[in-house]
Amino acid sequence: RCVPEGRRSPDLRRREAGRGNDSRPACLSSQGDIRDEQLQERLHEMSMSNKNALSERQKAILRSSGVAWKSTVCRQRTCMFPGCKDAGLIDSHSQSRAFALSAIADNGCVYQPVYEHGKGLRMSFEQGDVAPPSIMPTAIRKASTFNYFCSHHDNELFSHIDVATLTPDDATQVRELYLRSLSRHMAVLSDNVWWLEELNRNDPNAIQEVSEGWSDPQLAYDSDKRRYWEPFWSSKIEGVIKWKWITIPKRLGVSVSAMYAMAGDVVGEQWFYTCGSRPLISLSVVPQFNDITHVVFAWWYEWDECMQQFSDMLDRATTESVMSLLNYIVFTKIDDYCLSPKLWNGLSERERFAVQDFLRLDWYQKDKCKLPLIISRDWAKAG
Repeated sequence: RCVPEGRRSPDLRRREAGRGNDSRPACLSSQGDIRDEQLQERLHEMSMSNKNALSERQKAILRSSGVAWKSTVCRQRTCMFPGCKDAGLIDSHSQSRAFALSAIADNGCVYQPVYEHGKGLRMSFEQGDVAPPSIMPTAIRKASTFNYFCSHHDNELFSHIDVATLTPDDATQVRELYLRSLSRHMAVLSDNVWWLEELNRNDPNAIQEVSEGWSDPQLAYDSDKRRYWEPFWSSKIEGVIKWKWITIPKRLGVSVSAMYAMAGDVVGEQWFYTCGSRPLISLSVVPQFNDITHVVFAWWYEWDECMQQFSDMLDRATTESVMSLLNYIVFTKIDDYCLSPKLWNGLSERERFAVQDFLRLDWYQKDKCKLPLIISRDWAKAG
């Protein structure tokens, strides 16, 4: 298994002992494919969800967590546009439903990662492991939605990107793509902060018992609000956001709208030592009906010097290398993406298992495992 040494079973360590200095994980063959026998072992292991019976205390924490999450989802809140008090919120799409999602949908559905609340906490109790998201079919009316804008501001703020054709390097469209990614990012952080506050109110000792190794969502929310959200509204539009716009002459089977930090890899650590922090980057991947895909990386102006090397790399990159980069980012850095059903269902069972298995790994393991290159595959004529 591709798991930390401390979590490996004695049987697994004995099986790996004869592999010499081979650094590939045990679940991969020399060609990078999952071995049949290893695949069956992994499937069996993952089906053993009750390795350790839950204690009464753990059951109580799970119940408190569920109550806290229900309160988070149902809480009364107002539009996140500064100064707006409208509580009549709608399901805003971080990815355009009418164009980007429709361009890759099949019968009105796409596939997206779905996190089942409580599943991760339960799995950590039972197995000491992390629960990956499940890539599930979702109707495009619900895919990539977050309930944080009123109808007026959702229509007003994103009117230039809810269009059939984007215009490369259009500054207004870049700004709206960036805002869409940032808005969902702040909404997710806000939900996490509220959930932990409710959990602490219901069970004051629960957080101390389960949060070892967790990052503090309140610190993340306060930091990103101060560094990105508030300056976005108070600064002049011109020159605040820098970007790199790439047009791929192919309709990719993936749509993306996400913020991510280059952390946990070599490039991210280089940025950290150069800049003293890690840039938060917006990534938008917008497939269109005219069989092209727009890829837009955008960042706050104060990161421009740190981003220069990355920007130069993109200038020299081939279409194939850009798609390879997207494939890596989608399955290691972000969770707001949608896949074409024809693309996902066109993968072999081994490939789908490999992707799902890859999603469960910590960042320091991911570069060591084989991730199928699926973003670049032709899918529009499949099925």
